[in-house]
Amino acid sequence: MRYSVAPKAFSVRNDQVFRMKLTITILLALFILVAETAAQTSGDAALARIREQDRMSRDAQGRLPDLSPEEHAYRAEVYSTNRIFASAREHWQRLIDRFPIDDSIPKALMGIGR
Repeated sequence: MRYSVAPKAFSVRNDQVFRMKLTITILLALFILVAETAAQTSGDAALARIREQDRMSRDAQGRLPDLSPEEHAYRAEVYSTNRIFASAREHWQRLIDRFPIDDSIPKALMGIGR
């Protein structure tokens, strides 16, 4: 009779451990899903915003306006991340042409070469 109690208590304990591991696994999976969705949404929103800004700010000849080096680099990065390389190169080139001694020039040269 002594032994019949111990296995039952042990099985309840294993069940609790299993439930805890399952809960942690589900929470971790949900966290990863939410984080990826938030990152994708943020990237999509940034891309939509800069595409609209580029479209609205071009001059009559279709050239990009003069922006700060940081803004050209940011827009080029967003375009590159989204694999829109022609638009990224345009911003990288504008950065090189207008700010030839900026700290972003090595990254711009790499971006153009990509």
